[in-house]
Amino acid sequence: MSDRIVARIVWVLAALALGVTAFGVWYDLRNRLGDESPLFVADGIAWALLPAVFVLTGALIVSRQPRNIIGLLLMIPGLVILAAEVADLAFGSMAEGPPTQGLTPGLWIRLWFDNWSWVLLIFPIFHLMLVFPTGKLLSPRWRWLVGLEVGMVLFMMFVTAFSDEIGPLDVPEEDAWVIPNPIGFVPEDFFEGLFNTVWGAGLVAVTALALLAMVLRFRRAASVERQQIKWLLFAVSVFALIYGIAAVAGEGLESGGLGDLLFVFSLMGIPVSIAVAVLRFHLYDLDRIIRRTLLYTVLTGLLIGIFALSVFVIQGVVGGIVGEDSPLGVAVSTLLIAALFNPLRRRLQDLIDWRLYRSKYDAQRVIDEFVATARNEADMSLLSADLLDVVDQTVQPSLQGLWIKGAETQDA
Repeated sequence: MSDRIVARIVWVLAALALGVTAFGVWYDLRNRLGDESPLFVADGIAWALLPAVFVLTGALIVSRQPRNIIGLLLMIPGLVILAAEVADLAFGSMAEGPPTQGLTPGLWIRLWFDNWSWVLLIFPIFHLMLVFPTGKLLSPRWRWLVGLEVGMVLFMMFVTAFSDEIGPLDVPEEDAWVIPNPIGFVPEDFFEGLFNTVWGAGLVAVTALALLAMVLRFRRAASVERQQIKWLLFAVSVFALIYGIAAVAGEGLESGGLGDLLFVFSLMGIPVSIAVAVLRFHLYDLDRIIRRTLLYTVLTGLLIGIFALSVFVIQGVVGGIVGEDSPLGVAVSTLLIAALFNPLRRRLQDLIDWRLYRSKYDAQRVIDEFVATARNEADMSLLSADLLDVVDQTVQPSLQGLWIKGAETQDA
């Protein structure tokens, strides 16, 4: 199949995904979210858009690099979620209870797919970590891990097909139901005990080895590939940070909450970062993004702390004179924050550069010193020597030279 045909197919799938997503958002706004708070509505829309983000970023990669499996791996989870949504819209939600007409072949296929399709949400991500960003394994010695992945998926498809009872998996516990499976012979208690232990060990092994593959690839990679891996690590780190904070907060991931909204945005950041890395779009902007994120996160925290402390202190000092409800404390604190913003931002930027980007910080310092020296230096030979010294400290080339028209060349 030619690359052009592949690109057309994936864009057709992407267009269908957009259509399903648009209909789903409209359906929710009309029937489910109309009487809820704006934050709840925004959270619902964000979750509805999530699979489309995976499909679109994957389609973009496939259309630009058809031989790179990364794009296909991104599309699979999004297409699986959208397929389940289409089934619910077309045939009704399975949370409404068992059908009155009994187990038809179409319903059996739907229930069977529902019971194992969740593996298509996680195993493409595992495999993506194995082959990111080139789409190829580190070496042929890793093929056995691919065999383990395929074997686990096929095994889950088999045992769910022949379970003695079958019912929907992704429904609330109070709405759960099962019906006898006419071709089933695997007892329900098979999925407890040993199966859980072996399956869990397999998941842990695949996860750990996928992470190990990324570490090994990063250590062996050239500068461009390292920068690509940094994009993915940055997105995963943001996701882990938001998830961790929400988990510690208890109800942080409750549907319709701010934590859940940030969580889904952090999920969206993963396919977006992968697309940026694979397509190398503004690839080297990551360091600037990290620096800005660190800077304004720390700066916001400091300013909030200073504001709260100053309001408390000022209100305590002057409260007895002008009254406890006086806006003087808030007004003075606001002026203080406005005055401190730029000095604090510069100091924090210097501190972050010095601690985390020392080479860049040192290079900038050397350049600044040379500029200051050049303003007051009239001797061209001394200025040339200073310039070569700056190049040596910042760029560190194996060979350097300076050519000035009408003067002798200096080599070092």
